[in-house]
Amino acid sequence: MAAHQSILFLALLLITTSSLIHSFKINGKDVVEATIRGRLTCTAPGTRPLPNSPGIAGVNVVLMCNGDQPSLGQALTDATGFFTVVLKSTDGIIYDPSLCLLKVKLPLAECKVFPPTGTLYAVPALTGVVESLLTCIASYVLGPFSLGA
Repeated sequence: MAAHQSILFLALLLITTSSLIHSFKINGKDVVEATIRGRLTCTAPGTRPLPNSPGIAGVNVVLMCNGDQPSLGQALTDATGFFTVVLKSTDGIIYDPSLCLLKVKLPLAECKVFPPTGTLYAVPALTGVVESLLTCIASYVLGPFSLGA
């Protein structure tokens, strides 16, 4: 019986410490998941879209950190242009929002406001951190997409 209790104790210890090892910190809190939400609309780069601005569907939005390192996450825009990128620390992701941008490659045939080539960039902004007994989840939204090189 003692052997089973020891194994159970070690398993619980491994589970609790592994989440701390792979978590990242935001405002001094160990965060296990980050959710980045945004909307890609057909508006002039660098401007805030109006509520009735048309969204652009089926576009791949990529989260890049530290320049052109491999992407940490990506998502496709839905029929109204909304997307969500979810990062989980259990996937071994180390996320530093101060070094990250979301980007969209041009051209986008659905929108004649954008130039024919280049890249659109948007910066994630922290909107809140939700804590529970076992987890801490950070939520981000995007500012407007701006034109980059």
